[in-house]
Amino acid sequence: MAIHYPTLVSPTINPREWDAVVSFIQEYRLDIHEPGIIAQLQSINKENPRPIDLRSWGNVQKIYQRYLSYHKDKPFATAPKNLFPARIYHRHPEK
Repeated sequence: MAIHYPTLVSPTINPREWDAVVSFIQEYRLDIHEPGIIAQLQSINKENPRPIDLRSWGNVQKIYQRYLSYHKDKPFATAPKNLFPARIYHRHPEK
C-alpha cells in the first residue's frame, strides 16, 4: 500500500488581478496619494511569490480596494493634497 502525501501548491498572484491593480494605480495616480505603493509593487516577485511577497501584495490590494470603493461613486482622479493652499475661498461676483 503506497502512502500518498498531499501536494503543496504554492500560492500565486493572479496576473489579471495584478494587471487590474497596476492599471488602476496608474489611471488614478495612487502613487501621488500613497507614495509607498510603487515601492511595494516593485518589491513583489509575482512569478514566484514568497510569504513576504504575498503580504506585500495583500497590503497593496487593501489600498487598492479602499480607493476602488471610493472611486466607484466618484469616477475621476482626485487632486493631490498639497496641490491647493490650505484654504480655498470662493467669491461671488459683484452684481
